[in-house]
Amino acid sequence: MGNVTLPNGLSVYYEDRGIGLPIVFIHPPGMSHVVFKYQRSLAQEFRVITYDIRGHGGSSWEDSASLSIPMLASDLLALLDHLTINRAVICGYSAGGSIAQEFALSYPERTEALVLSGGFPEVNTTILSKQFQLGMIMAEKCPNVLGKLLSWTHKNNQNDRETLYAYDMKCNRIAWRMYYDASYHYNCTEQLKAIQVPTLLFYGDRSFYMHPYYHIYKKHVPAHLLHAVIVPKSLHQIPIRKHDYFNKKLAEFLSGLQAI
Repeated sequence: MGNVTLPNGLSVYYEDRGIGLPIVFIHPPGMSHVVFKYQRSLAQEFRVITYDIRGHGGSSWEDSASLSIPMLASDLLALLDHLTINRAVICGYSAGGSIAQEFALSYPERTEALVLSGGFPEVNTTILSKQFQLGMIMAEKCPNVLGKLLSWTHKNNQNDRETLYAYDMKCNRIAWRMYYDASYHYNCTEQLKAIQVPTLLFYGDRSFYMHPYYHIYKKHVPAHLLHAVIVPKSLHQIPIRKHDYFNKKLAEFLSGLQAI
């Protein structure tokens, strides 16, 4: 655990727990590895890797830097190389799913399975589009307000809120906005038919504005590879607000892979 300098000069903060099948968790804009604090218990069965993408949390950022989804997928590849992990389960939460999908499509030989919690292959619905547009504005103009909103909507308790907010405030506001923008414009819908690995989707049953994306995946991802879990009494923040259910279903899915 700690920081590693990748061949491209980027310093990345990561945490590596447990042994067994590796699972890498990818956070959305403005957040950090701590949004997956409740996934640490999975290290009893699997190797759990969480990290901060460039410009977020404990990872570095150059003010003149650019940011794109393929670049972030390449960063992840370099991190896996450093950890000598040949193949891993790639799990993206919300906009972190853009990186996860790009990784699975670009590096199928390094991908054991793809897991998306609240995922989308493109932003093409009104509500999600408005959320991204507002996020970009707030990340640039009032990141403290956005940080308070994100920490409030993701908390289970006061400690969660304080920890999440503290890490939100470590985020470089340029990187924060760029990550929103890159995911907002990312589109891999037509490439989904090229998915070569088992794919698991999580959606909250009350997160109605995300359900159209489930149907896009059903249309494009090869049917024999696609699995889905609709989480009861849940909105979008499944990995943290419904962590017990999420961890249980994820472990079942991964145990099934290992049994093949």
